[in-house]
Amino acid sequence: MSLRLITDHEIDGEMQLMGEAASIITPLSEFQDAVIAHMDSQPNDSGDKLPWSKTHDSLRLRPAEISIWTGISGHGKTGFLNQIIGSLLANCSVVVASLEMRPEETVLNMIKQVAGCYPSKKFVESWIEAHKYNLWLYDQTNQVAPERILAMARYSSRVLKAKHIVIDSLMKCGLNEDDYNAQKILVDRLAWVAKEFGPHIHLVAHSRKSENEYKIPGKFDVSGSASITNLADNVFVVYRNKRREEELEKKKMGLCFNDGEIAKPATRLKVCKNRHGGAEPMFGFYFHEASGQFTSSDGKTLPCNFIPDGATS
Repeated sequence: MSLRLITDHEIDGEMQLMGEAASIITPLSEFQDAVIAHMDSQPNDSGDKLPWSKTHDSLRLRPAEISIWTGISGHGKTGFLNQIIGSLLANCSVVVASLEMRPEETVLNMIKQVAGCYPSKKFVESWIEAHKYNLWLYDQTNQVAPERILAMARYSSRVLKAKHIVIDSLMKCGLNEDDYNAQKILVDRLAWVAKEFGPHIHLVAHSRKSENEYKIPGKFDVSGSASITNLADNVFVVYRNKRREEELEKKKMGLCFNDGEIAKPATRLKVCKNRHGGAEPMFGFYFHEASGQFTSSDGKTLPCNFIPDGATS
């Protein structure tokens, strides 16, 4: 077998790669402070809390992670995530790319959830004034190319210093449903942005269509590449209890109904992956139609943590 001579170009290329590796390979001693800090920070004690107290012990939204929010179309993924974001604005900055809904709709729905009812004009004005420097809306409602989504995420984290970035949804990110490799690349790059710059990135991804809406989907039901959930730190499923709604309709019409089904929660939040927190619980919620709030108790809304001076909701 004859030996092939290595060209100068190949040698230069290898030397460049070796130089890059040398700048990245780091001695253990450089990580001591980071290891100690990580040891002192327990997974469920760090990160931002969701607005419901029953989730606090087992669920946090930690920095530098990516979460997939999934579920059947129409089951409340956007509304559920919207309420979480509204609760976080008191303490951090957020960028929302709601590619399926106009910004004014997103904001008004969020304010309704905060208020616990349909708000007054004064309440809306005061809320917007209070959050005008820590909530940004990516004003696009059409297909957006993946490279633009990544640029938005980088700008949001590096320039705006956003702690949370919402992308709703994956199917609006300019990718074909069957282009699994492109989906993998996009989610991988978003995960890199989260790890490199520190925001928590929320990506909404729809579930595959099933024969009915009675079964709660899991992480394997996410439409598209398996890499979507494999690359994520967390996977959350929002599920609307259709059987309960059917029984409530029967009760309203004076027909025989299943009281046991009506007693069940209207919405479920199922944690299908919790890479750094460990626990994968499921929580039950009710839905307050006038405000769009998801609540822990039927018919009751969460207390409003934003009461502007001289304004009522």
